[in-house]
Amino acid sequence: LLAYLMYPAVIFVQHKMRFKFRSLSIFATLLGVTAIVGGLSWLIIPSVIADIQKLIEIITDLIVYFDTNYNEIIPQQWMENIDAFIASLGLEQLSEPQHIWNVIQKFSPQMWNIVSSTWTFIVGIFVFFIIFLYWFFILLDYETLSEGWKNLIPNRYRSFTLNLAQDVEKSMNNYFRSQALIAFIVGILFCIGFKIIGLPSAILMGITLGVLNLVPYLQTVGILP
Repeated sequence: LLAYLMYPAVIFVQHKMRFKFRSLSIFATLLGVTAIVGGLSWLIIPSVIADIQKLIEIITDLIVYFDTNYNEIIPQQWMENIDAFIASLGLEQLSEPQHIWNVIQKFSPQMWNIVSSTWTFIVGIFVFFIIFLYWFFILLDYETLSEGWKNLIPNRYRSFTLNLAQDVEKSMNNYFRSQALIAFIVGILFCIGFKIIGLPSAILMGITLGVLNLVPYLQTVGILP
């Protein structure tokens, strides 16, 4: 999938830069994509972090307001039932030393998970390296691999299967590229609009709505916040 998505960019770079070897165009494309993603992250991430901090402040203020004004928000009978439920849980017992020791004995085997997670991280780096190798060599011989599967189809079904595959590929490419362009434009418009009206967490909200636009009608979830 990664090779399929990057192949048009690799071909574009190879023709524009007039690279003689495909490997050079692959590395140039990888550097270009990394630079673009890094530049966008450098521009966007600080704003997103600031928006998240502002959102946390808003939620904190709401919690404080709720704690001090709950009598105006929740009926008294509800609060009595909630207090009775909390009292039935026996939360005071949780702070007793014996209970804490029991919890430690119960969860001490979980320390092994920390060691295993470290090993998982090392294996993950190795897997990433293997994926990179596959991605590189698939792009290196993309035409051979993309054409070779056709020989596996029996002659009597080859024409129909190839036509169907081409139709599906063309339709899916048009759909996903168009949908991604729409989501990108909508995200930018929402970020600008939210900034203009002074909406808290404008960048974060705009990016979220832009991503939601990748799936039709899912952007309606944005009505909630």
